[in-house]
Amino acid sequence: MKFYSTFLVVSAEIAFVATFAIQWYLGFDDIENDNEILSKKAESKKVESIQEIYSPLNGTVIPLSEFPDPVFANEMMGKGVAILPKENKVYSPVVGKVVSIFETKHAIGIEDSNGVEVLIHIGLNTVELKGKYFELFVQVGDSIKMGDTLAHFDREEIEKEGYSMITPIIITNSADYQEVLVVAKGEIQPGIPLITVY
Repeated sequence: MKFYSTFLVVSAEIAFVATFAIQWYLGFDDIENDNEILSKKAESKKVESIQEIYSPLNGTVIPLSEFPDPVFANEMMGKGVAILPKENKVYSPVVGKVVSIFETKHAIGIEDSNGVEVLIHIGLNTVELKGKYFELFVQVGDSIKMGDTLAHFDREEIEKEGYSMITPIIITNSADYQEVLVVAKGEIQPGIPLITVY
């Protein structure tokens, strides 16, 4: 039974990743056909200067390789880092817009003003909560400033139900850049540089 339960959890997470990817690329990119999708995503973006992604959480920085889910630990969604939050709010790490919100409210996709795509995935396997303990303050299409409140979650209640609150922050279009570097470690607060992209 334990193996079967683990299989269901992994399957659910893979399904989430696949759905999120489809939603991101097909739901929000104004592209006419599959060939154009492939060619546009294969092109490397010209970055004129170093771009910084700031911390969306107050907590402790954890290397993505230590995240207990191979989908994220193996960078299948892109490069990034994780944070174990100490508070219950998620703040915007960039100036940009909200491009995707998963229906279970636990994952938010953002595109900054320079085209960097950031995924904030609140907790591990929290897709299973189906939105319970999560409250959103933005919707798809909203313009956001760095530091705007994006979401609230009840960390204590989520942990009581057996879920880890370790939260990956992923650059989902990492392949478009030469480097995606984590520039923080240890304790971090919202608004502190977390990731550098160039």
